[in-house]
Amino acid sequence: MSKLFITIILLSIFFLPKLLFSQNINLRDNYFSNCLYNVNPSAAGYDGGFISSLSISKKWVNIQDAPSVQVFSNSLRFGSTDFYDDEYFISRPIFDFAPRVGVGLTLYNETSGPIKETGFLFAYAYHIPLNRNKLSFGLSGSYSQTSINSVLLQPNNEYDPELYTNTKDYFPSIQFGSMYYSRDLLVSLSLRRNLISNSYYQTITFTNVNLFSLYNLYESSRYSIESSIMLDYTYNYQTTIDCNLRLHYFNKHWLLISLRDFQAFGMGIGLSFNSRIQFQYQFKTSNSSFNKHFVSSHSVGLSLNVERIIQNR
Repeated sequence: MSKLFITIILLSIFFLPKLLFSQNINLRDNYFSNCLYNVNPSAAGYDGGFISSLSISKKWVNIQDAPSVQVFSNSLRFGSTDFYDDEYFISRPIFDFAPRVGVGLTLYNETSGPIKETGFLFAYAYHIPLNRNKLSFGLSGSYSQTSINSVLLQPNNEYDPELYTNTKDYFPSIQFGSMYYSRDLLVSLSLRRNLISNSYYQTITFTNVNLFSLYNLYESSRYSIESSIMLDYTYNYQTTIDCNLRLHYFNKHWLLISLRDFQAFGMGIGLSFNSRIQFQYQFKTSNSSFNKHFVSSHSVGLSLNVERIIQNR
């Protein structure tokens, strides 16, 4: 089956749900700036070696107290990878006592006006070799605290007791995922569910399903082109479709074109230095009736291949 035919099938499947209600994906799930295990725990260690990423995102930069997100991700593989070249940004790890095990640890903070959410995520993945391909399974748990700064609300009735009580909520969740990947193809599926909620107003439960696919359309000694599609569905709440096309240069630098929810357009760039440091920048804008009144979103990221930094000291 040709690459073109596979690509047409994938695009046809994922463009059909065009009429589904959708909203933007949370910025901490930005898998081009953060490690992929934040979306699917089975991707922990998929990058190979020890990769640390820091990203800072800002939406509606012309609006005071607009949403902002800071994410610090760390992906570690306790063994060697099989099919990645040494010249790639991905490298062989210095740890080699559990080649099939990968872990991830993320700390994140999100602020939207008076609302602040802080939390962490830990992921574990087990990678099974299948000839030249791999199949992985992963499990992750996250815990976040959401709080409201009543001082910033500026209410008409400053003596309202509801403004100063029950201003914090705690949201633990668990996620299971699986992923099949090779050098040219990656397909992953994950299921996330929150455990409890002590919300003062109601108990909130949800089930989230995420499907992600990446395919290498073209590859030469200098260039490669990959397409990726993500479908993120939350039961009785929202569906998000994210389509991307990325051009790699010497497997180090890349340019990105992205379409989100059939109404938000984005572009991005990634620059690698000495295969140890990579800088990313992404820009998104929307043509929806709501977001057109605001300046677009911006995100900057920095990824460190800690493995290579240690080896080259």
